Amino acid sequence: MESPRDVHIQITHKLTEDGLNPASNDLEKLLFLWKLYQHAQDDLVQARTSENRLKDAQAAEMKEVESYVEHIRQLSDERESLIQELESENEVLKAQIVSMGQEGKAVGGQPEVAEMLTKQGLAELAKSTPSEQIAYLLVERARLLEELEERQSGSNNPNSSIHVEGRSLETELKETLEQERAEFEQELKQEKESAKNFLEQLKREHEEEISALIEDNGKLEEDLQNAEMLLSQLKAELSKYTDGDDLEGSMNEGMMKSGSSEDRRRLEEERNQLNRQREDIEKEMEEIESDRADFQKEKDLFYREKVEVEKEKSNLQREMSKLNELKEDLEDERIEIDLEREVLEKERQQLKKRMEEFESRKAVSEQDDLLKEKTTQEEDEKEGVRAKTLRSGSPARPANDMMLRKVIEDKTKIEGELVQMKAQMRSMQKEKDAHDDVVQTLKKDLEKSLVLQQQLQHKNRNLIADLDALEAQTEELETKLETVTKERDNLAAKCESLSVELKTLRADANKSSTLQDIVEILTNDKKQLTESLETIKIKYEQTSNEKEELVNQTKKLSKEEQDLTNHVQVLKQELEKVTREKEQLTSEKQELLSVTKKQEEVENLLRADLEETRKIKEKLTNQTETLSKENKDLLNRLDRAKEELEAARLQVQEIDKQKIIIGHLKDQNQQVQGQLKSAQLELERSKEKETMLITNQHLLQRSHGDTEKRLVFY
Repeated sequence: MESPRDVHIQITHKLTEDGLNPASNDLEKLLFLWKLYQHAQDDLVQARTSENRLKDAQAAEMKEVESYVEHIRQLSDERESLIQELESENEVLKAQIVSMGQEGKAVGGQPEVAEMLTKQGLAELAKSTPSEQIAYLLVERARLLEELEERQSGSNNPNSSIHVEGRSLETELKETLEQERAEFEQELKQEKESAKNFLEQLKREHEEEISALIEDNGKLEEDLQNAEMLLSQLKAELSKYTDGDDLEGSMNEGMMKSGSSEDRRRLEEERNQLNRQREDIEKEMEEIESDRADFQKEKDLFYREKVEVEKEKSNLQREMSKLNELKEDLEDERIEIDLEREVLEKERQQLKKRMEEFESRKAVSEQDDLLKEKTTQEEDEKEGVRAKTLRSGSPARPANDMMLRKVIEDKTKIEGELVQMKAQMRSMQKEKDAHDDVVQTLKKDLEKSLVLQQQLQHKNRNLIADLDALEAQTEELETKLETVTKERDNLAAKCESLSVELKTLRADANKSSTLQDIVEILTNDKKQLTESLETIKIKYEQTSNEKEELVNQTKKLSKEEQDLTNHVQVLKQELEKVTREKEQLTSEKQELLSVTKKQEEVENLLRADLEETRKIKEKLTNQTETLSKENKDLLNRLDRAKEELEAARLQVQEIDKQKIIIGHLKDQNQQVQGQLKSAQLELERSKEKETMLITNQHLLQRSHGDTEKRLVFY
């Protein structure tokens, strides 16, 4: 058994290793042990909670693994059942093929075969011998098998059609089924091996984690036992040293008997120095506390701003994604708007050309109307003369009327087209205005998002500056703490020197008895200094702990960010793996189902292959006919468009001709007017001649009457 002295030495040695000053009091030791006990208890609680979490996670993972293994077993059982079904169906197909071959041999020379061949469009082959028919069918079978192999190798289409007859098909089906079965068995073996390896790895990892947790628990239990032992020993020592007041009284009695005037002065000076240092330390500690409070406030503000920045960052990311989508939509709309603008420009140019043509036609038609009005007026004034003149110019009038009618019809058509074009221009202008409004709104949204981004960047810069300031403040606090620690060490050294001097004073206790008051004062000062040192130590420990906590928090935050990113990447990889495995399983399941469907549909596909090919041919022919019709329609439309263009050109030429004819008509009208004038002159001359003749007649009649009277008289 160890002595209590050895145990006490071991405890002090252990406490000094843990960071306690060897010259500390029992109360400080007890407080330090109490803190150690609390830390150990917290660590134990955390370890137990982590152990429970790991146990729960392990149980959940084991359940997942068991469910995965059961799923794999179910898949393997399903595959085995499918393989058995395929084998049974293979045997049934073999029997059917054998029976079909026997029936073909038995029915080779019957007329039903000839009827079937003639129905299928093989009348020439129906007239041939059975050996030739079989040779033809074998050639067709080989061709179809080659096509089937090409389709399977190129596209792996489950609905591929084959045409198989004879015993060679049976062997080929056997080989393919055996190959597929071997491939499925190999895949099943590989999956079983991979599942076993995965389970073994999981078991190893869980066993390692459990062993590590057990070791940690053992260590924590040992630490707890040691802490409990230390606490019990310290309690025993405290119970022993409850009579410390008696010891101090005996020390004071010894001190009263020793000392001199010089020692008293020196001790008073040292006491004054210690009081001053204590006051300075208290002031510095108050400053440190105020700085610590400010630092805590700034830290809280920093965390709040950090949370706000993270929220704003997430909102920014969302807005940036929305802005990117809006940019893409804007680019697409801009391209569409540019295309629409080009189309509108082309249509506007065409409209300008049509408007110019229409204005020219309108001017021509107005001139024609004026000419028509003039001609009507002249016709009303000179009806008699016009009848004679129009007989000579009768063939030109109906042509002129037809031309005028055509001009009027063209004018009405062009006016209708102009109305339609104006309506189209208005609708296009409205669409353009709507697109412009959308573009302006999107531009405003972009500007707002850019302003928000700049504000957030400014906030980030301010936060970085605040972080730098906080780091500078922490550095200043660290320097202050270092100075405080140095002063604390100096005070501890002075206390040690004082204790040495006290020991010397104990040795000289028999010399003088006047230092009793000094000793009491020194003891009180010593108590105050020890209390102040304890408070300083506690505050220093608190500040150092807070500093360490801040550093640890920053490290934890960075680690948590890294862990989160790594965890996200790991989860993404696991999701990709799971999706790949799921896709593989689904593809395998689909392949199995496709194989079963293939084997179920082989007979139906064999019989329906020729009909499908014929239908496809008919469809192709119909499609070719429709395409040819569409091509013809398109060609007809092109011809019509060409004819319309030619008609438009002819109309333009006719309009030019009409202009020329109108010029000729004007010339003819002038000529007719000249003829009318000449005719009027001739009429006047003829009238004058008639008057002359009438006068001559009257004169002749008078002369004739006179002659008759004379004759009668004679």
